[in-house]
Amino acid sequence: MEPQFQLYKDRHGYFRWRLKTDDFIVSGELYRSEAGAKNAINVLKTQASGANLVRLDKAPEDLTPEERYIQACHDVAVERQGKLKEILDKNPPFRPKP
Repeated sequence: MEPQFQLYKDRHGYFRWRLKTDDFIVSGELYRSEAGAKNAINVLKTQASGANLVRLDKAPEDLTPEERYIQACHDVAVERQGKLKEILDKNPPFRPKP
């Protein structure tokens, strides 16, 4: 699976994003607006340009227990920081065209 950013609205009406690969997931904070979540993705994409944005129409039903925990407490992602660094190191910084 190619790395991808997934953007969705959770069951409470907040926007969320997650960066997903075959064996790695990072989830962001809650955002009141889709624009806020997209901005967070764009900030991260400056360091992880290989990921694509995929807009989900609803919160994924297929969340693993790990994903549910990450959504409830995104600080767990710190444990995975080494893997994120690996992804970021493999991808040159994204620079939007002027």
